[in-house]
Amino acid sequence: MEPESSRLYFSSPGGALRTCAVRQSTLADRFSAVGSRPAGPAPENRGDSPPPLGEDAGQVASLFELCLRLAAGWLHRLESLLGFPELVGEQLVRRAARLGLFDQPGERCTRALHVAVAAYPDEVLPSLRICDLLTLGEFEEPVEVLWAGLLRLDLSGCRLGDRHPALSQIAALSRLTHLYLRGCALTDIGVRTLTLPARMSGVGLTSLQCVDLRGNQLGSRSLLALCRLQPGQIAATAPLSEDIRANVETKGYQVVAPLAFRPVATEGWLSEVVESAWSSCHRPAKRPRNDGSSAAARFYGQPTVLPRVEQRLQQTFPPPVFLQRCRGEP
Repeated sequence: MEPESSRLYFSSPGGALRTCAVRQSTLADRFSAVGSRPAGPAPENRGDSPPPLGEDAGQVASLFELCLRLAAGWLHRLESLLGFPELVGEQLVRRAARLGLFDQPGERCTRALHVAVAAYPDEVLPSLRICDLLTLGEFEEPVEVLWAGLLRLDLSGCRLGDRHPALSQIAALSRLTHLYLRGCALTDIGVRTLTLPARMSGVGLTSLQCVDLRGNQLGSRSLLALCRLQPGQIAATAPLSEDIRANVETKGYQVVAPLAFRPVATEGWLSEVVESAWSSCHRPAKRPRNDGSSAAARFYGQPTVLPRVEQRLQQTFPPPVFLQRCRGEP
């Protein structure tokens, strides 16, 4: 009896579907193909053309390896990966990353991310840490697609401000459990943007367990708005009067000693892609020669001005407040 096979569906620009069967039989591994190509330099992968199947002349590859290369090169044309084993999905996504499919934002990158995240939301990129606004702005489009499967997000130190479009995108993440926005230059306006969908429509940030908004100039309204999201732990820099304390307690929270939050790191199948994006945005730039007499030397001679201003500004903030949700509260 012929074993059952999995089938890949390719969507063409005209709308028609093409199929490619991938058999799971062990007999398929007995066949091999020699990847051959004309002598000379390898052709460049331009436009929407798939990469060559043979990486090296004379290389012997199994049938599964050839199918894997073909599917990874056309990942943005796959209809769906739902139902494929996780092991196969991981190899497809990692191979597509090696082929450079996620290196530059665009239609191909966005479509490939949609296919991967829709099938494996817990594996592609469940945890993301971005430490500066430069990286977030450079790869805004693919990062936005990746956020659909995030469980943990840390943008501490990015200085987003209240008007950054990332706040509206974060407010729609229904799977997010850990949100760290320390030192992001937020006020009550930014917190209102984050919490509005959940408070008004019951969608968005409804699965939060830990929220850390220390280092932002918040008011008591932000503290109460965060309590309405019902996370397990809250840390925020906001004034806490006796009236606010009583109001917080009626919502099922109690003021506790400083909490230790779980650190967030970039994890998942595409973690290397995000790390390489961060590295490309922070390549050391060549500075003018500091001979002590030029305007450039006077400018670069003050590298600690901004940290000192931020430190003085944060000294005017009230002490951080730590809230723990009481056990047994609905």
